Amino acid sequence: GYANQSICTSIPFSVRPLLPRLLRSGDRQTISVSVINYENEATVGKVSFIVEDTVYKKEICKITKDFNVLSKGTQTIDFSFDVPDSITSVKITTVAESDKFSDGEVHSINVVSNRSRVIKAKNAIIRKGGEKTLTINADESDNINLTFEYSPNSVWQAIMAMPNDKDLDEKDAFAVSTSLYLNTIGKLISTNHPEIKNIVDKWMNDTTTADSPLYNHQDKSIVSLNATPWKYEAMKERDRHLQVSNMLDTIKTGKLIKESLDNLKKYQKNNGGFSWWSGGPSSEWATLYVAMTLNRIRNIKGNNLNNNDILERSLMFIDKCIHDNLKYYQLRKSQNNSSVYLSTSEADLRELHLRLTTQDVLPISKNAKTAINVYLKDLSQNWKGLSLYGKACMVRCLVAAKKDSLAKVIATAIHQGYSKNPDQGIYWKDNVDYCSWHNNSIAVHAEAMRALKETNMVTDEEFAEMQLWLLHKRETTSWKSLTATADAIDILVNTMSTSISNGTVIMPNGDVINSEAADGGYIRRTLNGKAGDNSVKINGVSDGIGFATLFASFNSDNDKITSASNHLSISKKTFKVNRDSANKEILTEVKPNDVLNVGDELRVELTAHNDQDLDYVCIQDVHATCLEPEKLLTQFIYNGSSSYYRSITDNGVRLYFDRLSKGIFKFSYKLHVTNKGVYSPGIATAECMYSPSFRGNSESGAK
Repeated sequence: GYANQSICTSIPFSVRPLLPRLLRSGDRQTISVSVINYENEATVGKVSFIVEDTVYKKEICKITKDFNVLSKGTQTIDFSFDVPDSITSVKITTVAESDKFSDGEVHSINVVSNRSRVIKAKNAIIRKGGEKTLTINADESDNINLTFEYSPNSVWQAIMAMPNDKDLDEKDAFAVSTSLYLNTIGKLISTNHPEIKNIVDKWMNDTTTADSPLYNHQDKSIVSLNATPWKYEAMKERDRHLQVSNMLDTIKTGKLIKESLDNLKKYQKNNGGFSWWSGGPSSEWATLYVAMTLNRIRNIKGNNLNNNDILERSLMFIDKCIHDNLKYYQLRKSQNNSSVYLSTSEADLRELHLRLTTQDVLPISKNAKTAINVYLKDLSQNWKGLSLYGKACMVRCLVAAKKDSLAKVIATAIHQGYSKNPDQGIYWKDNVDYCSWHNNSIAVHAEAMRALKETNMVTDEEFAEMQLWLLHKRETTSWKSLTATADAIDILVNTMSTSISNGTVIMPNGDVINSEAADGGYIRRTLNGKAGDNSVKINGVSDGIGFATLFASFNSDNDKITSASNHLSISKKTFKVNRDSANKEILTEVKPNDVLNVGDELRVELTAHNDQDLDYVCIQDVHATCLEPEKLLTQFIYNGSSSYYRSITDNGVRLYFDRLSKGIFKFSYKLHVTNKGVYSPGIATAECMYSPSFRGNSESGAK
């Protein structure tokens, strides 16, 4: 047999304080303490509530109150105190005592300041010989830090986007031909522009210059890079920047060019076509890509690479593909009474341009020539249905076919369709990034520039504004298409001056900086600012497009912060959520001095207004310490026109966007009131961490 006994231990009563995650200086904090009676009779006693500065061991307040808890009951007692300034954490001791027993708890809680770091920014584009003044009002505050950054000729910064072999993860025909293209451009830049090679070598001696903008701008960001999902991207971009010097080393690139040519021959089949992978069948698209790359290389100014034997064999295969495609094209046309044209096949247009521009390498075969004439005739009648990239390709095809009159008609349509923005230059509104290469905005823009240049349908001033758009795109976004990036850098370097002479900067303290001081094409100065207006005057260099930014960083009381924006704005509203009989939400905006109760449900709405596409954008909202978010899990959220990663912190919410497109976006999240008292909320901020001059902040909101 066996014996079974049990022992139950209990305490007469316990004390449980309801503590917030954080305290904020300046708040009137109320903490509710529950005394729970486990006995079968009433319990009386006293509750002591002690708040102490953990650093200096100084008592902030000590409050004692009586309690009288009924049998098996609970009594809640509120303790209120003012959170002082200049402390970082407190120790809260709660002790309940009766004549027979006592219970207590000790907790440490961090205290956040009621002052927030505010960063204001103004930026400007300085066209050649132009003059601009940047002015920032730093509000009423002391300890103002100013940072001025200036690239007198921003083509230098575009060079840092130069891709390299390490960006090619695979070793297929596409990657090998791209490697050949990149190394050829690097070698020719170094040969034709030795000053670029010299400056880049100086950059490499200072590793901070090679850092990604995500690293370089941490001192001007509210959120640390380590707290974002983009640290890996920053490391990867830094590695690419460090390889730029190797890409401009003529000896190294010469070896890599020979190696790429030898490898490329392994992918070419007996019929002249290229397989995607070694050992695979000939692919029309792989062959087209390789042949286009080889043709692009042979047309680069100053190139003496002889690859015509590989190109000639691939053109024989392309001729056969063009003829075979005609059969399918004619079948479609015969089966459809309406007009059929090639608006859905950008690749076909690239094939036409390729063959029309390589007749000196291999004359077009009879069958392919017949097919090309059919294509051009049909497209000449239906070109209006083509995309921007298709129209640009069509123009270049017509120029190569010496059909200049129609080429100018289409080029005129392209020219008339552009938009001009003083901050962004000339661009096309419908040119946005999609999945395919021919819908990469960088590649499309470069192709449109070439089409207008080849038809003489663009002035030098307009072409400079188109160059400006590429440079501005580089400033605000991370170029991810390797071929499009190399293509853009090629057209920039070979059509723009690298001069940084004849420019001056007058700083707020009166110091004058000459643009020649921009060793490596970059000037950065820091100095103390003043309350009120702080101005920098810039006179642009004689030949180049410069980017300048002035930052003002200071700390200010939350209730004194006013909203500010520079191309990116953020505002927030807080609503109390009530529900009708059908459980439908009824929102009432919370105004200053409105009284809320513990348990109330709130909805915070953030509205971001962005006037252009930006990469790596972080939106942060800081809420009052008496509020607790409804959802505590971090997660990735798909929200129709935007998607982002949401992270919950102790005193707010952060939203991370790999890309925030141009437009107006609304985001919301819910909170619940957990403590009584009088509390101050923080501000909402939005910043592009890749280019932090694009930023904004809201007012503090209702107290």
